[in-house]
Amino acid sequence: MWLYEFLSGALAITCLVIGLFFWQFYRKVQDRFFLLFAGAFGLFAMERVCLMLFRVRDEGHSLIYLVRLVGFFMILCAIVDKNRVKQKAG
Repeated sequence: MWLYEFLSGALAITCLVIGLFFWQFYRKVQDRFFLLFAGAFGLFAMERVCLMLFRVRDEGHSLIYLVRLVGFFMILCAIVDKNRVKQKAG
């Protein structure tokens, strides 16, 4: 039982550190790509903490996983936005 909480905490901290890493790049470059990635990994960290606090064991029936879906959607939007062809003015 304690191993699940330990690994969930480790995953949450890892996601938070990755999110802060992308946040740092966003502050330097001011690119939405890094902002969306930072937000997504922040959501992943929150989702992992909520799973640990609420002791959700049945992963198939938890509404908390919608947070993960939103995070993956943010990553998808960041990739599509970055690869979109920009129209030239004029």
